[in-house]
Amino acid sequence: MNSLASTTIIAEFHRDWLIGFLNFPKQTRNGIDLYRPSPNEIIEEEPLEIDPLSDDLEPILEKPKPELDRSYDPQRISGMGIELKCKLIEFPNPKTKRLRRYSKQITIHNYQLSEFRQKHPQDLLFWGFLYYKLSKSVPEIDPKNLEEITISRDLYFLNWEYLHHLEKVTPITGPYRYARKLILPPETEFYKFKQDKNTLYVPRNANTLADIIYTRLHPEYEIPF
Repeated sequence: MNSLASTTIIAEFHRDWLIGFLNFPKQTRNGIDLYRPSPNEIIEEEPLEIDPLSDDLEPILEKPKPELDRSYDPQRISGMGIELKCKLIEFPNPKTKRLRRYSKQITIHNYQLSEFRQKHPQDLLFWGFLYYKLSKSVPEIDPKNLEEITISRDLYFLNWEYLHHLEKVTPITGPYRYARKLILPPETEFYKFKQDKNTLYVPRNANTLADIIYTRLHPEYEIPF
């Protein structure tokens, strides 16, 4: 398998894994890799079916209609979008079987920073930097057993605006911003969730996302944050 095709297939594989893990809808929205609509969308009440001659009509009409709170609270009513960037950082050399390690630099198209936010002004947006290791080299990959040969996933979520401080670089195909793992906050600023070979890091100010992950991992417990 050539490297371009394998990169696309592996990225889609990790995206499908995350969709299943978070229980997000499988369709995309406006270019965002993962999108979950607001769970608090306002649903209009259906009209009551009442016999006009019924003695119960008057007390129902006199009952005050509850007020609907339409104020904007991003932690309560927003949808959530995640743009996922996957990076292979370790695999065995097919000839020597020694481990080869890649740079942890991730390339981001500059337009994504502004365009996605413009399309989703009231949504919670996150970057997902997923670093993974394989037990086989890219030419040896069989798309049917990607989960089996994936040794580990480290997934760092970052608030959308966190990447604005990265320098913008403008090559012929750009502009881009290059995110290196060194730009990540220290681990003390994340909630850390472990599931088998997967480790997920969530910013401590992103409680909505942390709630989702905690609930998926521990549906029997109350959320502790």
